[in-house]
Amino acid sequence: MVGIDDGLSRVGIGLRFSNGREVRLKIIGMHCATCSLTVQKALLSVDGVLSASVSLASDEAVVIVDPARFDYAKALRQCRELVTIFTGKH
Repeated sequence: MVGIDDGLSRVGIGLRFSNGREVRLKIIGMHCATCSLTVQKALLSVDGVLSASVSLASDEAVVIVDPARFDYAKALRQCRELVTIFTGKH
């Protein structure tokens, strides 16, 4: 039986994904914890996203993606739409 750690790459939060790549996105316009959770949920809905962590303090999202399936443009559109809502600039 092959162990769970065999052949998998490590990511910073202790989870492991095969073929995962880290992508960092700067998110400007978040004002509260609800904003960061909303961004996290939106990113997790994008095909190819394996993990997403959003920091209100650093205005940054760290996303682990499957590069073969990740749609970078869709992720940016999701975030841009939310920032528009957060800042009230419709």
